[in-house]
Amino acid sequence: MTDLSYKSLSAEHLPLAKKFYKEHSQATKMDRNDQVFAVYDKQTMVGCLRIARVFNAEPKSLIISNTPHLNEFDAPSPEQDCRLLRAVFVSPEYRGKGIAKELIQFALDNTDLTQIWTFPYTHLIELYSNLGFNKQDDQQAPHSIRTAFERYTSQGRSISIMRWLDNSS
Repeated sequence: MTDLSYKSLSAEHLPLAKKFYKEHSQATKMDRNDQVFAVYDKQTMVGCLRIARVFNAEPKSLIISNTPHLNEFDAPSPEQDCRLLRAVFVSPEYRGKGIAKELIQFALDNTDLTQIWTFPYTHLIELYSNLGFNKQDDQQAPHSIRTAFERYTSQGRSISIMRWLDNSS
């Protein structure tokens, strides 16, 4: 495993990540604004994750006067740039070697974001805690994160909400 290399993928390399997920029957949607990180064994991608933008769809409780063309959904929101770590996947033959942990750590070390949310399965909470994520009360999460969390839990997923804050600044 000494030939493993970790990389941040540029937008033009997103098709490589899409192909990797598809080859492993992983359904995930990507956007050019996602930050995508991958791990390679020589020239073969063996793991991938993405940090996706989650848009806020919460109606604002304020009324915007003198701007009839704007409605309550058009008002700027501090949540417009919520980011969610998702689709962490390592090829089955590479699992159990700490690669997912190293890939997540690489992404955290190489992002310019100061806050990232994630929904780990409950059996992975300790892993994410060791990487600096902290459990959050779902009612304290931004609306966009809470909405996504509720959608996943309604599908029967046993997950938790966690948040990472960059403390290096």
